[in-house]
Amino acid sequence: MNQVLRVTVLIENTSDSKLACEHGLSLFIEFGEKQILLDAGSSETCAFSEEEINDLCHAFLQEGIDRIYTGHCTGTPGVEKLQSRLGSRVHRLTTGMQFSL
Repeated sequence: MNQVLRVTVLIENTSDSKLACEHGLSLFIEFGEKQILLDAGSSETCAFSEEEINDLCHAFLQEGIDRIYTGHCTGTPGVEKLQSRLGSRVHRLTTGMQFSL
């Protein structure tokens, strides 16, 4: 049986629906049993309160997200906050980076 790669656009610069839009790109990627969040949106995670970050991390764990890739807008403090709660699931996107599903 062939596995289906499904990509859901969570955030993009434009929206044809009632969903919010902002500068950047956030994708939820599903492939077989793997669930990955790739977020290069412009929201600054480091500006979130500790409670908001805890809620966000809890939601990631509840959804069974295996890996999280963040863009530069998350900022080093934001990445460090996420890594302190989610460990090796959190990765920072860099130019030329490649990863496999």
